[in-house]
Amino acid sequence: MGSFCSTPRPSKTVEPEIAPPQRTTPHVLFVLGGPASGKGTVCQRLISEYPIVSHVSAGDLLREEVRLRPDSDLSRVIQDCMTNGKLVTSETIIPLLLQRIKAEPVDRVILIDGFPRNLTQANEFESAAGLVPDAVIFLSTDEKTMLARLLGRAQDGSGRADDNEETAKKRFAVFYEESVPVVESYRARTATDQRTKLVELDAGAEKEDVYRAVLKGLKDAKILSS
Repeated sequence: MGSFCSTPRPSKTVEPEIAPPQRTTPHVLFVLGGPASGKGTVCQRLISEYPIVSHVSAGDLLREEVRLRPDSDLSRVIQDCMTNGKLVTSETIIPLLLQRIKAEPVDRVILIDGFPRNLTQANEFESAAGLVPDAVIFLSTDEKTMLARLLGRAQDGSGRADDNEETAKKRFAVFYEESVPVVESYRARTATDQRTKLVELDAGAEKEDVYRAVLKGLKDAKILSS
């Protein structure tokens, strides 16, 4: 009988695994909500429990600028905006924010509190920074609750110099007109763009419940681990 020669099968090509791209910037989270919705409280709690978390308050950056350079033209613009409940321009706040972000290591999680205040700021930040936020935390609550909190902290001395009813109502009006559309935009975007997670919750609940809801949202988004 003649010998039978089988045709060797081609070896299976093993595709090399492609490592995910390394981060070049920290995780950036926007923390949004109306005046006295609890943004600062949530941020401080996260900082105290997670060493990798940093908190950058847009309002604090502006107030620090006024404190350090009270007679500058920029400080006068900031003071006028704060007194009248108006928004500062992107040209004013974005460079201050980017300076803080670039100073942080890439393994950090940065909570940016009180920014962006409108869609223009959101778009201009993403363009200037070359990134989209990893998550947007929205603390939703009603105007009655926010006003009661503002007036309460004005009475006990824990609030801001402009925590009064007249200025508060101006701030509420700006928030509904300018900032709520930012949340609506990110809510619509998350349906198709998974780069940004929206963590939305009722900030009128008990503080512990609010914090636990925020924590769950960030863990579900794999930004924080247990």
